[in-house]
Amino acid sequence: MSCPDCSWAQALDEDLHKDWEDVLLAWHTAHPDYAVDHLAPGPPAGPLAVPAHVRWAEQHGRLTVGDERTGAAVLFNHECLAIFQSVTADGGLDTAMTVNARRIGISPAKARHEIIHIATSLYRKGLLRPATTQHLAAQG
Repeated sequence: MSCPDCSWAQALDEDLHKDWEDVLLAWHTAHPDYAVDHLAPGPPAGPLAVPAHVRWAEQHGRLTVGDERTGAAVLFNHECLAIFQSVTADGGLDTAMTVNARRIGISPAKARHEIIHIATSLYRKGLLRPATTQHLAAQG
């Protein structure tokens, strides 16, 4: 889905966003400063942050995510939890790679591909965004 007037675009998660396209576009119209193109080629570069419209928590070692734009919530896997914890701590994915590698008994180098792939998917769905100076200062 994308905005016809700016660069905002994101993929739709079938549980969080399905049948909510009009609500997402209305939210975007009300928040014109949020014009991130989540569908730009390649994985996001630089530090990441959890957007203000995303509520998340740990639930029995898994990630519960709620998107305030639609009011929907969904349960994600262990890797997603590690990504959200890592991004919240320092904007990066290194901690998630280490945690995931330890959890499944592989090297961090082998865990890297999977973590980057999952983080990119979360980013494309608007559940992560590029970190701003504000995000990094708040994490500091």
